[in-house]
Amino acid sequence: MNKITLLIILFSAMTTAVVAQDADYVPMFGNKATGWYQYTDFGEVGGKTTLKIYTDGDTTVNGKTYIKLLSDWYYAEEDTAYTNLSGFFREDTEERKVYSLNSSSSINPETVYYDFSKQPGDTIHIGVNTDLLLDSISTTAVVCGNTVSTGKRVFHLSNINDSNSKVIWIEGVGSIAGLSANYYNINCDVLDEGLICKMTDDEIVYHFNGFEGFEECPFEVGSSNHQQPEELVLRLYPNPAHSVLRISGDPSELGNARYRIFNLTGKMVKSGFLDHARETSLDISNLQGGAYILEIFNADKNLLTNKKVVIAQ
Repeated sequence: MNKITLLIILFSAMTTAVVAQDADYVPMFGNKATGWYQYTDFGEVGGKTTLKIYTDGDTTVNGKTYIKLLSDWYYAEEDTAYTNLSGFFREDTEERKVYSLNSSSSINPETVYYDFSKQPGDTIHIGVNTDLLLDSISTTAVVCGNTVSTGKRVFHLSNINDSNSKVIWIEGVGSIAGLSANYYNINCDVLDEGLICKMTDDEIVYHFNGFEGFEECPFEVGSSNHQQPEELVLRLYPNPAHSVLRISGDPSELGNARYRIFNLTGKMVKSGFLDHARETSLDISNLQGGAYILEIFNADKNLLTNKKVVIAQ
């Protein structure tokens, strides 16, 4: 090996170390608002949709603060949209990790969602049965043949459970396939799913213009794709509740409104319709103790309110 080759190898190793270890961490969440805008084509099942995920306040569980994320799904063929809870997340900028909240009463109250602390050659365990091998770190992402220079650390990973699946994470952005698509990549042959753009506060920090009709980043953080009515004023009691949760409010709003109850992992555990009365009650005796989110929608599928409910054993 000649000296020039040796110097090139040493310089490359030093550069990789700087990218991997010494670069300042770029947070996933901003100080004011954060949002992701994604495209998905469900084909005959649901047609073309867009998904906007955005921050909407926070909550404290077990002494830790979690950011609440809502999602607006828009179905192009039906020209309809509805809002749903995406989950609760927290970011440890010292650890360079993003966590998702599970049930506050479970043995493991949170799960690693993204881990930007690893070095090439390390294995990243996310979710329940997903392991990713970190192949390399750079500052450039190649998305379906298009080079996207980010100025941020780009993690190039392989899904150990699927040797053909390559995964790309961008620090401060997440996966280029979408926020929750942290274990697979964009299918460039069909381009049926992927992240269009990501915004932190008032700045576009990522934009892939390869989806037809989405050459621009078409949304603002903190605003919904559809008009939201004023929040419904109601009273929930007792809270914490044991077997019955009582809801009182304007009967013209509560009448035939749909309710859904989610645990803190975002799984819906109960749903139905409310009575047309000033006060109605829900049987929650079959739910385990812990914290839940109650959402109430009107007939147009507009979210009227979402409240935290604690069920005591």
